[in-house]
Amino acid sequence: MHPPLLSIIIPTYNSEKHLRTCLDSIFSQSFKDYEIISVDGASGDGTSELVKQYSALHPNMRYISEKENGVYDAMNKGIGLVKGEWIYFIGSDDKLYDDTVLESIFSGSDIGYDVIYGNVDSKMLGGIYDGEFDVEKIFSRNICHQAIFFRKSIFNRIGLFDTRFKAHADWHHNLKWLRDGRIRKLY
Repeated sequence: MHPPLLSIIIPTYNSEKHLRTCLDSIFSQSFKDYEIISVDGASGDGTSELVKQYSALHPNMRYISEKENGVYDAMNKGIGLVKGEWIYFIGSDDKLYDDTVLESIFSGSDIGYDVIYGNVDSKMLGGIYDGEFDVEKIFSRNICHQAIFFRKSIFNRIGLFDTRFKAHADWHHNLKWLRDGRIRKLY
């Protein structure tokens, strides 16, 4: 068995209410060369039981549940567990836009980029957000982490998410890779 091309990391904490929608949007994808890693912060609701049910049905899903230091710590723990060449983070209350999202990104045989990003469709952000970014734009607005696919090597090159930030560690991380001229990016 070869390692999956894509590792999808889902940080969870008391996510039972929305997690099923998130997981169903992943498992309905036409592209199937992925693993899912749920990193739970020792939830007190039915999150762990729901993840166990899905893991029993889907051998490409793994999970850990332990106390952590916030969402970025969970994301970093997930990075340490991945087997795929590419990493994608999705919130437990998010879902993929349609059943072909992953296929549209990974259907090519040679992906010559380190980071691929696009838009999200978010009611909270007023619809489609937010187009192509450059250095000037990233200083005033962030790219949603749900819109970014990272080659695993990016985290070796520029580091993990800085857990000193309780919020916006993803923005800090995005600033680093977007400004690095050696990192091949595709919008």
